[in-house]
Amino acid sequence: MNFFQHHPQVLYKFANSASQFNTLVITDITTRAEIMQRIQQITNIYYDYIVADYERPDTVAVSVYGHTRYTWLILLLNNMFGLYDWPLNYDAFQRYITAKYGSLERAQTITTDAEYYFDASHTYVTAATYATLTPAERGVSLPARYCFTTAGAPIDSATYETLTSAEKGIVQTPYEYEHDQNEQKRRIKFVNGRLLPAIDREYRKLFRD
Repeated sequence: MNFFQHHPQVLYKFANSASQFNTLVITDITTRAEIMQRIQQITNIYYDYIVADYERPDTVAVSVYGHTRYTWLILLLNNMFGLYDWPLNYDAFQRYITAKYGSLERAQTITTDAEYYFDASHTYVTAATYATLTPAERGVSLPARYCFTTAGAPIDSATYETLTSAEKGIVQTPYEYEHDQNEQKRRIKFVNGRLLPAIDREYRKLFRD
């Protein structure tokens, strides 16, 4: 079943570069919240699934439900909207880190610096050079390290340095932090396959109402 085939369509107006208004017919995706409510009325029992490296939403749907047509249900149950909501595989993760931090080496470096600075072309620059750039020449700044209290609360680097030894928790490199965030996405949930006919009925009923 195509997840969007029964969704209502709405008119969306937007202005182009010449300040002229154009209209597009787009699919109304806000109804996903109501679909989720109906699923919750059917069951509140979920099962855990650990996404293996290189698994995709469609291959998980085959593993769990025996068919790719329930890929939409895997994504819906886990509140996933885009590619970065799904855990990246090893190769994709390496590319992501390189693109974001400029190099794997920089992302894996232990440093006392609070930030990494980039110009508008996303080329790494020192803090001193960044300070001389105009606003138009400046790009983003990213944490050079991720700090936590002993209770696990994330804090900025400056606040971390004011804590006592007993209050200071771990400090992670950007690579370690991003890796942990990606790994946390691997635990997803699914519902029992015996409920699929009931879910299909509620889905179709929703768009007939």
